[in-house]
Amino acid sequence: MDSDWKKRLMRDLLALGGWPIIILAIVRAAIGEFSALFYMLIIVVGLLVVGKLIVPMNQVLGRGFMLGLYLSLYYKDWTFAVFALVVWILMIVSVIYLLRSKRLETTRREVIIGTSWGIVCAGLGLIIVEKLMGVSIF
Repeated sequence: MDSDWKKRLMRDLLALGGWPIIILAIVRAAIGEFSALFYMLIIVVGLLVVGKLIVPMNQVLGRGFMLGLYLSLYYKDWTFAVFALVVWILMIVSVIYLLRSKRLETTRREVIIGTSWGIVCAGLGLIIVEKLMGVSIF
């Protein structure tokens, strides 16, 4: 019973880097006047999908990083940025816990590759939207 709540909490934290949350953010950005956020999310999702087709990886931490970074830039608020960073650190702790308890169906290598690729893609999304497309980032 004691570990049940831990497992559920860890899985819930990882859901923040899941596809449903990313899709919600994309739809919200598309509905409002958030063109830079929308373009960055679409570009990064495309890069993530291509990467996943080429190399096996678990991208949940990479997607969580990207979403936290982009929303922090959008809100321009240090309180939110710190909160997003704390949540991302808790996501890392969750992955470590779930990997060690063998409750995550992936390997450490796939998590490292996916996280690294997600961080690179987040940076590429910023560069592509701001420098190549000329869209002001918030």
